[in-house]
Amino acid sequence: MMTEQDFEDLAVHLHALEPAFESFCSKYGFMRVWGALGRYPRIRIERETDITVWFDLWMSLTPDGEKYARFFDSIPYDLSGGANVMVESSNPYGRMCHVAFSIWDRKPFSEITLASLFDAMAHFLPQLETWDVERLRSHGHDPHPYSSGTGISPPAD
Repeated sequence: MMTEQDFEDLAVHLHALEPAFESFCSKYGFMRVWGALGRYPRIRIERETDITVWFDLWMSLTPDGEKYARFFDSIPYDLSGGANVMVESSNPYGRMCHVAFSIWDRKPFSEITLASLFDAMAHFLPQLETWDVERLRSHGHDPHPYSSGTGISPPAD
């Protein structure tokens, strides 16, 4: 079983990508999300307006669905982007209307550069910005099966 120190050691290489996230956040008004992300290597940024637009970079799982225990240069990473909003519903906590899109799937860490990360998010941001509260309400889905989501998959844009 991995210890807290093992997880911290596993994520050290992500410091090399922080300048891309810092530049992107500064240019486009995003903020880094700290805490409540779990211990597995991950960086998430969000921009909150009437909806939340986000990008998430995290270490992929092994082909068997397990967590990697040590870093290697070609360890795979996933990058996704999405948007969500909480709306009133019969559920006392509200209902989340959510869309998420895969940008990179299992990209080797050694192929991720500061420029490629920044450019991938900047290229995908206009698509995320087409989502608003009404579009999320009508075409988003609720990622929590215990709540009263629409069950509608987002359209391919």
